[in-house]
Amino acid sequence: MFCNKCGNQVPDNAEICPSCQSPVSQSPAQKKNKTSVLGTIAALLYIASLVLIVILFLSDSDDMGLIRVTAGCFIFGCVFTVLDRIKK
Repeated sequence: MFCNKCGNQVPDNAEICPSCQSPVSQSPAQKKNKTSVLGTIAALLYIASLVLIVILFLSDSDDMGLIRVTAGCFIFGCVFTVLDRIKK
């Protein structure tokens, strides 16, 4: 990343340019590219719970273990979503 005022290179996590001391703001493209680990985990858990729900509907078994795993994936997906939102 480069300073908008003096053009010198600035570390990615810097808020102030080390050369000219002017505030450095991130471009919108850089802000959009930040992905959250918690958000990614939540999305994967939601996908897993959806796959397990489809498996439950397609199978004729009443396997309580599979139902518990499905519910657990969904609940943990909700927890990670909340944690992700709190972090932001």
